[in-house]
Amino acid sequence: MKYIIFGSLLMIGKFTQFSSLLLSLHLLGITFTIGYNDVGIRDLGLTLATFAVFLNGSDRWCLDQRKNG
Repeated sequence: MKYIIFGSLLMIGKFTQFSSLLLSLHLLGITFTIGYNDVGIRDLGLTLATFAVFLNGSDRWCLDQRKNG
């Protein structure tokens, strides 16, 4: 349930770096659990993409960037 909340926060752009770091660590655990097969490679790609969001931070479309007014 908490990962649905963090995924929703990542989708709307609030707490972008924190959410993406937590989700990438969660996906990394799933990737190592599944192992080396087609699903594992897909999850590794998702892990790396989510970690790239963490490294880049929020962009101009995120609600984190918006100020009052």
